[in-house]
Amino acid sequence: MTTLKRLLLLGAAITLSGLILMFPARVAHHWFSPPELQVAGITGSIWQGGAAEATLAGVYLSNLSWSFSPLSLLRGRLAYEVAAEPVSGFVEADAAVGFLGTLYVDSLNAALPISALEGPLRVDDIAGDVTLQLSAIRIEDGWPRNLEGRAAVANLMMRALAPGPVGDFQAEFQTSDEALVGVVEDVRGMLELAGTLTLKPDRSYALLGRVGATTSATDSLKQQLSFLGTPDARGLREFRIEGAL
Repeated sequence: MTTLKRLLLLGAAITLSGLILMFPARVAHHWFSPPELQVAGITGSIWQGGAAEATLAGVYLSNLSWSFSPLSLLRGRLAYEVAAEPVSGFVEADAAVGFLGTLYVDSLNAALPISALEGPLRVDDIAGDVTLQLSAIRIEDGWPRNLEGRAAVANLMMRALAPGPVGDFQAEFQTSDEALVGVVEDVRGMLELAGTLTLKPDRSYALLGRVGATTSATDSLKQQLSFLGTPDARGLREFRIEGAL
């Protein structure tokens, strides 16, 4: 191949790359976005841009922004630094899509109310404030296959137990044998809790553990816990919550 041909091919490749990366984000959304993603007020290109608001799998977000990370192409991915605002709080992450459709999310930091997740998680009888510090997530076919990091809930309200907040809780997640496993424990409040949350590929979940009342618990909460059965020597009772998402 002559030097001229190499230069022509290089110029064509650069031109094509520029056209692709400057492609209007509004048109790209119209052509390629999945039905569970609805976006309005789109500006900019697929290289760098933003949107006024969006709904993703039932979660409302506003003031979206994204910036392309070109080095991700060396790993066979299209990666972006993204940020958005839920009803209150914030979401920041590095998100990437593999050429086979796998979604990767790294360095996810977020703070939002549980009510913002009512659509996908069916949590209409629970309230509180969620913070997420997740180092790695891999999603295939709309379900997480890998999850590493920490999640916390402050001022958790469970209307079936008490009219007010019952406490703060946290969970450390890791992946084990294709299941996502979170070690759950109390931080402070009216409940002493130690359990394990398991999310399986069939979209089922199970929360197993032991729970008891602390010295700050109300009499009504203690009475609710008594229905779980006989306590152990520490005053903790076994519980099990299962379902599907």
